[in-house]
Amino acid sequence: MFIKKILPALVLSILLLSCIFCGKRGPIYPPLVKIPQKIEDLKVFQRGDAIVLQWSNPMSYMDGNPLEGAIAVELWLVKVEKELAKQQGSLTEENFVRKALLYETIKQEDFAKFQVSEKEPSEGLTYTYELSPEDLSQMVFVFGLRVKDSKDKVSSFSSLTPLIPKSVPLPPLELHAVMREKSVAIEWKAPEKNIDSSTPPSVVGYNVYREADNEEFRQINTALIEETRFVDRNFVFNVTYRYYVRASATRSSPYTESENSKVVEILTVDTLIPAAPTGLVVIAGENFVSLSWDANKETDLAGYRVWRRSDSEDGFTAVTELIAENVYHDSKVEKNQRYHYAITALDENGNESERSEAVSVVLGREGL
Repeated sequence: MFIKKILPALVLSILLLSCIFCGKRGPIYPPLVKIPQKIEDLKVFQRGDAIVLQWSNPMSYMDGNPLEGAIAVELWLVKVEKELAKQQGSLTEENFVRKALLYETIKQEDFAKFQVSEKEPSEGLTYTYELSPEDLSQMVFVFGLRVKDSKDKVSSFSSLTPLIPKSVPLPPLELHAVMREKSVAIEWKAPEKNIDSSTPPSVVGYNVYREADNEEFRQINTALIEETRFVDRNFVFNVTYRYYVRASATRSSPYTESENSKVVEILTVDTLIPAAPTGLVVIAGENFVSLSWDANKETDLAGYRVWRRSDSEDGFTAVTELIAENVYHDSKVEKNQRYHYAITALDENGNESERSEAVSVVLGREGL
């Protein structure tokens, strides 16, 4: 009797529980695997007898989340003889993956050793592959880089660009720099041969690089220089600059360049004095002398200084500090005294001109 009473209630409870936990079943997805983004900006070029690789490390995964944990950069290389490369044609990514050998692994703790900029730490890295004489004459190189995270998840390969090494020129010779008015003139001699001793040197132009204490070496010419001289006008006075020059075997960037020339250093001191002022006119008033003169035309002009002597004095004395205007009124004078006046001009770096031609006047009566 008891069982008959509880059986309907038990069945109802089971049905209710079934309704609560039942629902439409969706597909089962595999767990999401985070893959680092690949290196997007790899540059590969030759400088002297070396291949230079430069790139920036990615900072996130493919899904946009920040890259977690320690990372490393793998440098993979396919090195093929030129004749064989011609027969095989272009190298696809599939063929690269099949043929490439792991040449170098740069770990995160070593990134500082490979930074492009020593003075300004950044994500930019650089790696140099030294070429042998055989490499210069016979081989084709293809580098591919990929990023690995702390869980050994790796990115896709960077772009794959073949590089055929050339016999580039040796560095320019006898570099020197001198101050010329408001510019630094840099001159050098062309290299005499290429790195494999062949002649004539394969020079199509030059690039000039400059640094100061607060900046890295950077190229300062906007177009390839075809002469063996360059004039730098974009600088600041009283700063020490260092320059070097590279010879280029190609006309466009990234240039196939020589190694650096020797470095020359120069302190940009302005030693050019302004012209002496002209057109000085003096007029005697009752208790003063009024002076005016033609304005100087120097772009770095800071002002003028007025000089005076009386007949009783042996030499001129400055009666003003630096004044901006080309007029002056001298009230510290005595009547019946002859005064001689002259003007000098000064630039922003303190260079002072010769004195103008002197003009005299007698205060209190007419006369020169």
